[in-house]
Amino acid sequence: RLHSIIYKVEEEIKAAQIGMLEKIEKEKILGKAEVREVFRVPRAGVIAGCMVIDGIIRRNARARLIRDGVVTWEGNIASLRRFKDDVSEVREGF
Repeated sequence: RLHSIIYKVEEEIKAAQIGMLEKIEKEKILGKAEVREVFRVPRAGVIAGCMVIDGIIRRNARARLIRDGVVTWEGNIASLRRFKDDVSEVREGF
């Protein structure tokens, strides 16, 4: 009977240790886009006109702008449009 109590204590300690560990974040690449043209709009700021080369691009997803192998900007995609239509995602080739 003592062994079962020790095993339960051991399980509780392991569970507590697992809860104390930091979460491991994994990064998943959804797609890649190439900036074709940059637009400067006084009210909106800088807008990148892109073409999706690989995968899919989604609104509110994290994005990085990489120029010559150096990350120049990192943030969330605030707005996503295909021509004049607001869209939630753009697939490869558009």
